[in-house]
Amino acid sequence: MIWFNQLPIGMIESFEQFSQRFLHHVAINKRYPKTESYLFTIVQHEHEGLREYVQMFVEDVLEVLHVDAELLASITQQNVKRSRFKESISGEPPTTQEELLARAEKRIRIEETAGTRPMNPMKRRLNEEEFGDKSSVNVVNHP
Repeated sequence: MIWFNQLPIGMIESFEQFSQRFLHHVAINKRYPKTESYLFTIVQHEHEGLREYVQMFVEDVLEVLHVDAELLASITQQNVKRSRFKESISGEPPTTQEELLARAEKRIRIEETAGTRPMNPMKRRLNEEEFGDKSSVNVVNHP
């Protein structure tokens, strides 16, 4: 134990004094469980994707005992950026954690798919030459 080895020699005069210092050390370093109110502090930032927010939120939810699904939906609704996901859980709140996460996963897939960039024209041309007919090439065009 590093703490024990760093005690100054001759500073502890009794077992009672040692136990008090030890208990003080343990109390300072104790990890306290997170509460439901802590979850209200987890906010999706402006440039943060839904996936990053949900991953962080779920990690913290796992540290809270007995969280109600309706409360999770309310917290998420309040703390995510304005989006279709927020509208979805506002209009028809999920009744279970599984439903909340399933709806989030659906929106994450949509968000990440929409975030793909259009194919570079030079790369598209090379694909067309490689695969021949343009109709056989899957090209995604985004505005």
